Amino acid sequence: METFKPAKLPKWADTCTKGDRMRALACATALEHMPHLMDYLFHPEKAQLRMKTEKVVEAGGKSGGEKVLIRFCVDLWNGGAKLPFLELSRVDDYNFHACMKAMTVARLGGFL
Repeated sequence: METFKPAKLPKWADTCTKGDRMRALACATALEHMPHLMDYLFHPEKAQLRMKTEKVVEAGGKSGGEKVLIRFCVDLWNGGAKLPFLELSRVDDYNFHACMKAMTVARLGGFL
């Protein structure tokens, strides 16, 4: 059985609302194999994206799989569904399964 180990949560996750913490946990779960993307996505001191959604999604210098994961996490964070589900087929098996776990965390958190 695979051990569940999400990426490290931002330091603000201990002092934010329960909803923000659950969304951050869902994103951290999706990025368990690419934890450096948590730092790319989130502001280090506030419960918000580091930059505007459009800029985050552009993700210059990132691989195709990283861009899909970033878009997936932005959708989780914003509560939207702009990433076509079939786009997830572009990520490897490890990251695909991490995204499925993240959707479970999101659903249990009540925002999916």
